[in-house]
Order: sequence, then C-alpha cells, then structure tokens
Amino acid sequence: MDCSVCVFCGLPGAGKTTLANHLKHLQGSTHKFIHVCYDSLLLKVDHAKSLDSISAWKAARSSIANNVSSILEFLGNESKVLCPIFDKGVSQSALEFLFQDIKTFDPTMKIVLLIDDNMQYRGMRNEYYRMCAKLEVGFSIVYFDIPLQVCLRNNKKRKNPIQEAILEKISNQMEIPGSNSKCKWEKFVVKLESSNLEASSGQLLRIIDESMEHPPSFPGPAIQEEIEKVRQINRKNFLHQADICIRRLVSMKIQDFKKSTSSDTTLSQFSKKLINVKKQTLFLLKIGYVDDEIFLKTDGNLDFDKIENSIHDLMNLIFQEIQ
Repeated sequence: MDCSVCVFCGLPGAGKTTLANHLKHLQGSTHKFIHVCYDSLLLKVDHAKSLDSISAWKAARSSIANNVSSILEFLGNESKVLCPIFDKGVSQSALEFLFQDIKTFDPTMKIVLLIDDNMQYRGMRNEYYRMCAKLEVGFSIVYFDIPLQVCLRNNKKRKNPIQEAILEKISNQMEIPGSNSKCKWEKFVVKLESSNLEASSGQLLRIIDESMEHPPSFPGPAIQEEIEKVRQINRKNFLHQADICIRRLVSMKIQDFKKSTSSDTTLSQFSKKLINVKKQTLFLLKIGYVDDEIFLKTDGNLDFDKIENSIHDLMNLIFQEIQ
C-alpha cells in the first residue's frame, strides 16, 4: 500500500489546519488524507508554569508520535491490531476519532498522514523522518512561509488565540526546512507563500507522490554506529558548555544579589538555594529533559547563545518551584 507522512511546519495562524481540512475534502482525489492535528490531540497544558506540566506536555507529544508509528505499522501490515496509545495529556475522544478514520480507509487509495504542528525545530521533524525511514514510507515537509504579521492577524481571529509573545518566540525559533545543506533528509520540501488552496494542493500532491516513489531507508548497522558516535560527541560537548553556562549564571545571580542585600545570612541562604538549582538543572539536562540537538547550528557546531538562553529559562523555572 502506498503510504506517506507529510509534516506541516509553520507559525500558528499560517493556514496549516485550513489546508489540511481542504485536502481532506478534495473531490476525485486518489489520496486519502488523515489529519493528525496536535492542537486537537494535545490537552491544554500551561507548560510555562511548572516542570511537571512541561514533562506532561513532552510525554503527550511523544504519545502522539507513538500513535502515528502504530498507524503506519498497521497500514503496512493489516494483520496488526490497531489500538490507540492513551496518555493523560492526549484527548481520548480526538485520538479515538483519528483511529476510527484510519479503519475506514480504501486500500486502493494513497494514504497520507498530515502532521499538523508548528514543528519549528529540525529535531521535531527528524523524529518523523526516522520513523518513515524505519518503516520505508514516504516523507515530505510543507513549510508555510507566511509573514509573522499576517500570522499575528490571523491568530486574533482564532477561537482560542495564543499569546502574541509565544507566537513571536516560535518565529525566532523557526529552523527553516531545507535551509541546512547538511540535512540531506529534508529533501522533499514544499514552500508555500500564499493561502491559495488550489495552487497549494497541486504542488503538494506532486511532492507527496514523489516522496512515495523514493521513501527514505534506514541506515545499516555500520552507519548507525557512526551516527551514534557523532551524537554522543555532540551530547558531551553540550553538557560541557551547559555546565559552563550554569556556573556563569550562578555567579551573575550571586553578584546581583550582593548588590541588593548586606546580610551575610540572607546571602548564605540564597547561595544554598542556587546550588540546589544548579544540581537540579544539570540533572535534568543529563537525563535528556532538553533535546541537545536543537542547539546545533547549520554548520554542525553548538549555538552557545541559544544554550545559555534556554538554561537561563530553565534555572528560573526551577528557582520558582523551590521558593
């Protein structure tokens, strides 16, 4: 059976869900589109307020990816049992609706799973690429290159608009698909610069069919071993740079605190709290709480400014939790 995964990448308000709904109702299409909408599947979590809620949000996203993998395995082998994997952060009703849609597919049609999310980090998209390579199904990306100001206007019209500051932050985080010549896996990419649904549909169908004809393949054991070696080196370098950043940030906080108080007792208590924050931050980084691959620049080196900003936010969050 012809099967493909198409990852949508773009800002909130760029038109990703609008295009997905349009594709689902195309008349006379030889493709059946399955809409995997993160906004519908993810339960509302204020992941900016606590470490527990961030962990729940990440677990829910992982659960969605696992469900997509189960769907792909089922489409490749119908003797497999198709059962949703529930997680407390995922909407049970939305997941059941998605799986019901899968069970009613026409085997003569080309099945396309539309992954509808911001997908601003290359690592997020690569998770689906590796999934497709393992199962040997087509993989493509649609990048919605819509100006930030347009997305901000569209966001205001949504039923549940997100905060403008968050939308702007996602815009700054966006790692544009196909912009890194070293990422050969981002091969089948469609760049959409307008909301013309008819033109977008034709362009997209062509690239999806091409990706089905040339699905990625999983590297052999020797190549996998080399990839893992490079990954371990990058991780070691990341943790080393993270430790330097943490030490510098702790020192800066102590200096700032000294300027605001003259009490040695208060300073001692503050220093002990910072040591605790430092330990918790390093622990979270070592267990993979933050994906170190998102800090790689296009030349393969680490982005030190991005590391420091991310660690600064994490330390502040931990500091608030132990107040």
